[in-house]
Order: sequence, then structure tokens, then C-alpha cells
Amino acid sequence: MSVIDTVNRVLSKLDPNYLVSEVGGRKVFQFLTEEPFYVILKPEAVSVLRGVANLSDVEVEGPSSVLEDVVLGKLSPVDAVLNGTLKVKGDLTSAGKLVAVVRRAM
Repeated sequence: MSVIDTVNRVLSKLDPNYLVSEVGGRKVFQFLTEEPFYVILKPEAVSVLRGVANLSDVEVEGPSSVLEDVVLGKLSPVDAVLNGTLKVKGDLTSAGKLVAVVRRAM
């Protein structure tokens, strides 16, 4: 299973309205891994799409294995950023809120 599948599986368990309210509104999260993908959070739906978004609120760059460990709760996102394996740009508050919501869903 790829990190895209893992993210899709986790986010599909959550109500889109709940995600949007917890994260702070409609957002686009870009993940620049070996196989880039992005997540669009809207009240009506959550979409996980392959490729690069035209515009994103948050950009996360790093190996898919590290991102998957963060999503699954095996690695702290703070540790991943501090040790340099993940780089995060943009709306850091929304990024932190998304991680917190995903962790509660696990």
C-alpha cells in the first residue's frame, strides 16, 4: 500500500465538514514525495489526487516512507521536521491541525 492509499484510507473515515472545521477552512495540502499527491479539503468532500496542485496552502516535502510513518503515528511530525527528513512550507498551523485530527482518527 502506498502513502497515497494510506492517506486516502485515513481521511475517508472522517466527515469532510469536521475536517474543514478542525483544520480552519478549505485547504489544499501538497505532498512532494517520490510520487507527488495533494489533498483538497472542502465541506462537501475530501479529495486525494496524484500530481501537483496549481496552488496549495501547505507543502510537505520528503520521502513517502517518512510521511507514512507520520500519518500512522510511528513518527512525530515535529521530529521529522527537526531532523530534516520532512520540510513543511506555508500554513504551519493548518498542517499541525491536520496531523492532530488524523492522529485522533487512528
